[in-house]
Amino acid sequence: MIIKHTHGATLSNTNMKHVTKTTRASKDGKFIYCPKCGAVARVFHFSWSALGCCSCNEMIPKYDWLLEDPCIPRGENRMVFSLVFDRNYTDFVFKFNEKYLHEHGYYLDEVDASGSRTVWCCLPLGSSNYEDAIDFPQWMYDDFRQWLLMRHRMKEDDFSICRRMPDPGLGIMLPEDFELLKKGGTPDGCIRVTT
Repeated sequence: MIIKHTHGATLSNTNMKHVTKTTRASKDGKFIYCPKCGAVARVFHFSWSALGCCSCNEMIPKYDWLLEDPCIPRGENRMVFSLVFDRNYTDFVFKFNEKYLHEHGYYLDEVDASGSRTVWCCLPLGSSNYEDAIDFPQWMYDDFRQWLLMRHRMKEDDFSICRRMPDPGLGIMLPEDFELLKKGGTPDGCIRVTT
């Protein structure tokens, strides 16, 4: 399943399968898709009336969620959601690819590194083109954190960074880094230039 997103897209999904009163989730959960942006979510029950999409931040009524990928193309004005992770533990990501993601048809590809940070985009197996990257799904990020805890007994706080966010671009500048710069500090991986 290739999941692509755009904000503000209009989608004709009348022929697609929607969540119904009889929809159930297995013990591993069920994937559902946002009708606004196409983002995938995994739910373990349907005892809710609406659910907020983690990608477009829209509150979507239960019966509007889709059971099949609407394949909405991602807009040009938004970076793909990626994994920003501690550079000292890149082997953990490679092992997660090998032991878990490959069976789902994806892998995380390192696209940037700066200081102690790396950025990983999610690609379908067989592709190495950043243009094919999908948003790193929230369910995959949750599984990655659970995998780190189960396999390595490590939590998010044990790393310098472990975050799902839009690709911060070259230099891997995070929103809080700009505040640190204003206060005269030096963000991780940045070298202050003096004139």
